[in-house]
Amino acid sequence: MFFEGIDPHDIRAGELNDGYFLSALQILSENPALVKRLFIQDTFNEKGFYKIRLCKDGQWQVVTIDDYFPCYVNGGPIFTFGEGNELWVMLLEKAYAKTFGTYQNLIGGSCHEALEDLTGCPTEHIIFPSFKDDFEQKDEEYWDTIQAWFSKGYLIYGNTELDPAWDQGGSEASHFYSIINLVESEGIKLLKIRNAWGVFTWDGAWSNGHENWEENPTVKSLCKYTGEEDGTFWISFDDYYNLFNSIHVNKVEEWNEIRLPGKFI
Repeated sequence: MFFEGIDPHDIRAGELNDGYFLSALQILSENPALVKRLFIQDTFNEKGFYKIRLCKDGQWQVVTIDDYFPCYVNGGPIFTFGEGNELWVMLLEKAYAKTFGTYQNLIGGSCHEALEDLTGCPTEHIIFPSFKDDFEQKDEEYWDTIQAWFSKGYLIYGNTELDPAWDQGGSEASHFYSIINLVESEGIKLLKIRNAWGVFTWDGAWSNGHENWEENPTVKSLCKYTGEEDGTFWISFDDYYNLFNSIHVNKVEEWNEIRLPGKFI
């Protein structure tokens, strides 16, 4: 089920254009416990069937699936697959497809709604203003909000729009990246971002090998910066605003849940 643990780099896209869902899985896998709790049985089943929990329309449901996956004639899965010898990625995509009827129905969607289906918890968004002056006026407010989210262990992520440098080659115009750490020191605000898609390298201020690290030893120590190429990069909050158009949070907690069905009349 889980080969050498759960990692954001485990997820590899196939022919299905459901990048929003893969982004949600990548963000979720920053906390492996959130992935494992979706599986009623988290070990390989020789009988070939699995039960998976998804929160659809606000109610937790158990979806039963088998372990048959669409494959090419010469072998290998057509849709999403795992980096290693593991099943969890393919099983979650199949359970999500069954919930919506077919794999085809997963084409195009919202990362925010997919995360709500996977966590059962609400999302919130900060959409940055179009003008730099407006952003600077609310800079501290935004930063304090993000720090509060981070202190609670929420899943924080950002997205880019319509920039070919960040494009994955598909038809979707947006891709999402996990924000896994925040550091503020000496008036410098930095975000650490997971680039699980592996196609973009930030080469601006505070990028890997940038002179800022040696010029600011205190910041370097707080960030525990080593220069290792591990699929993450640091970026200033100001540069983040210029490259990303928003920041999002999924407020996942150990809630005590009471869910009541209702309707709007």
